[in-house]
Amino acid sequence: MADNGGTIAETVDKFIKAHPELRSEHAPPLKYKQLDYSFNGVTFASHHRADLATISKRLLIDDSTDSTSHAIAKKDTTQQTLQHTRFWWKAQVLMYGLKCPDIFNETNLKSIFTEALAKGLEGVPDEQKEVEERQMKEYQLKDQKWQEDKAKWEAELKTLKDQFATRYIAATNEAKAHLDPDRFCRELDPSTNFIVLRGVKDWYRIKTAAEKLGLFTEYAGSLRVERNIVVIGNNKKAVTDQVNKVKLQAGDEKAADRKARFQPFEQQRQKLVQTGDGGNVSGKWILDMPKYADEFFGTEECSMEIASYRDGDQFVWARLDLHVYQGWMKIHFDKTKSGKKEWRGVEMKVDWELERESWGEPNGHVGEGPFEESEGSITFGSATECRGSLSGVIGGPYEFVGVKISQDSSVSATEAERGYWRAEVEWEEIRSGWEEFEQEMNGY
Repeated sequence: MADNGGTIAETVDKFIKAHPELRSEHAPPLKYKQLDYSFNGVTFASHHRADLATISKRLLIDDSTDSTSHAIAKKDTTQQTLQHTRFWWKAQVLMYGLKCPDIFNETNLKSIFTEALAKGLEGVPDEQKEVEERQMKEYQLKDQKWQEDKAKWEAELKTLKDQFATRYIAATNEAKAHLDPDRFCRELDPSTNFIVLRGVKDWYRIKTAAEKLGLFTEYAGSLRVERNIVVIGNNKKAVTDQVNKVKLQAGDEKAADRKARFQPFEQQRQKLVQTGDGGNVSGKWILDMPKYADEFFGTEECSMEIASYRDGDQFVWARLDLHVYQGWMKIHFDKTKSGKKEWRGVEMKVDWELERESWGEPNGHVGEGPFEESEGSITFGSATECRGSLSGVIGGPYEFVGVKISQDSSVSATEAERGYWRAEVEWEEIRSGWEEFEQEMNGY
């Protein structure tokens, strides 16, 4: 059997589940007319047949104790152990070939036996003996086949474990930790402060195995060419220090990647400056939001399109595309003086709301609140450069820097303003509904 790349424990467990012979010494019982036929003989509910002398004695004991059961419960439980459950009595009825009613209790089962003994029951009827002999022979053949299969699967399982053992010896540390995390942790050199594993497939298994031995593990993240890095060792500080080194390297790589990805947009900005940036902030902007990209696995750039506006407008409107979510922005321009230069370097308040449709929850459900107010700020260093921060229902604050790559905007001020107010009304209803729900729950 192939191991399909799993751990030793996973592969062995899967193999055993596929072959029930490995989970039991004997074949499961054969059932016939409510009785079980197995290596343990003939039984019902794990009860064997008692001889008639024992049954007769039980009938006498049970009858003599019925009227004093309360006293026995308080003073002496010895005789109670001699009494039997209704399942024991049913086992006796069935194994002596007597007819058992569909609805039964201890009283009517004992009555069946009392009547049978009175009519001269002297032992197991021949017909019952023949049935049991036939069924036991059938079970023995089944169990013989079971034992043959069990021996075959045990041999194959041993071969599988041997193959794993051979692979383990020749494997890298990463492969050993994957194949058998328990063994890998046991065999670590006690003098080793830490060891770095790269490309770990299931670090939780390694963490569990390490913790059982008092070792420390931390997940360090991923680098450009090395994914899922885990540090394990017996010195917690050494482990943490190494994890921090990996994280610093990962941060440097991400910054370099972002810079390389953002470079073409910066070149577009510079070209726009040379050809004419319009002297205002309207147009299409590309936003670099590192923290947001990390949290939402963003592989595409965020952007905003600022609609055309006039000097002296109280607000400037924009469409916001956060890759995962879309929405609208209201930039408070009224805090600046009219003109084309005074807005530069001034931090402005931003209100923004997501489009309800972009939230992505099924069946119109928006999830659990509370839903924070969406707000932020923006500062334009020039007509083509900005920086700011956004926070709200999606979390944050998420800092960003932006560059304008075009004077053209596909959205008008009227469209953006309407979109913003529509989204704000929808979210106000959602926030109000959540507050009412919280108040109702707090009242209980």
